Amino acid sequence: MPFVSLPATATQGLSFTDRFNNAIDAVQAGIDIFWPGDFDSENINAQVGMGFGWTPDYLGSNSYRFRALPIIDIRYKDLWRISGSKISYNVFKRGIFEAGPFVNIHFGRNERTHKALNGLGDIGTTLDLGIFARIKRESLIVELDARRAISEGQGTAIRLTAGHGILQKGNLALAFAVRGRYMSRKGMQTNFGITERQAANSLMGYEPFRAGAGLSEASANLVGAYRVTEKFRVMGLMSVGHLFGDAADSPIVKGPNGSPVQTLMGLGFTMMF
Repeated sequence: MPFVSLPATATQGLSFTDRFNNAIDAVQAGIDIFWPGDFDSENINAQVGMGFGWTPDYLGSNSYRFRALPIIDIRYKDLWRISGSKISYNVFKRGIFEAGPFVNIHFGRNERTHKALNGLGDIGTTLDLGIFARIKRESLIVELDARRAISEGQGTAIRLTAGHGILQKGNLALAFAVRGRYMSRKGMQTNFGITERQAANSLMGYEPFRAGAGLSEASANLVGAYRVTEKFRVMGLMSVGHLFGDAADSPIVKGPNGSPVQTLMGLGFTMMF
């Protein structure tokens, strides 16, 4: 049940539309386990709705803004799924294990989003090609995915997610998940590095900064969902993340406009069809 970006938001920093998608997707599978009858594994299922939340202006920013984003989750049998900006296919499934490929829209960054980015240039939107492996057992989910962007210098990223349902009482369900992300040197430099040219053009007068590969971020995510009717749900999200390594040491994070602590808060509703 991820938040999906509107076209107008497609260039918001790294993008925090992606962060909304990722935070909710990390625990949505756990909530699904509580209500397995919500999805018919033999037909097409869809959820649509709206989400509202506060997100940082860019990844590493200490200023926040309110955004409204549509929610889309479409599934065909137990095979295909359109989940926010990602399309995945379960090519292999045996017992609690499943794996397959996916394609993800990797949103870019617009330097006009915040004065801290002025002069750094835009990062265009591209596609990620990746594979995932997932274990689902009762209310536990563990997922590992690896993805590589086809352009825009986004490089390779590896993400590990572990989530668990923590409460199910009647129509109320809560789930918690942690997630970590490793980024290649190319991706880290594109998003957190400062070239000599960018330093010369930057409004903030940055010094050049060379970013290397490593753990870029970890987050803790809590989602609550309440089933108002058989088809209508409301949900809330709280996500607290922290940047690490060269991501945290980047001038756009260590400067007066940045912070390594990144928080997301949101509410949403969905209808099932």
